[in-house]
Amino acid sequence: MRNILAIGLGLITPIVFILGAAPFEVRGRTSLAEVAAGCVAVILYLAFCQYRVALKAGQGPAVHWNTVIAMWAPVAASVALIASVENWRTLLTQGLPMLLAGTTGVMAGALLAARRRPLH
Repeated sequence: MRNILAIGLGLITPIVFILGAAPFEVRGRTSLAEVAAGCVAVILYLAFCQYRVALKAGQGPAVHWNTVIAMWAPVAASVALIASVENWRTLLTQGLPMLLAGTTGVMAGALLAARRRPLH
């Protein structure tokens, strides 16, 4: 069940990237601030989601690789879709940063959950 939840949360990542980047959008071109804001939004979103999913697992302080991969896979699939329908410039300026941000966010959430100490 948590893997399905992780996949569903990962599928929302491109929308989070777009919403994070939207306030910094410059008409006619992709600005660095736009991409950076989208990446920060993705990192924070996926770190929080992975942290919550890992805590929900309740299997003690360990990285749950199945939920890490389940949450990261839709991000990688989104970047693959960008690569297949967009030009190389879009892939390099938006797709790859989103993939790196997604990887960072998922791993940060998993590591934070693994470092959390029990309250007893």
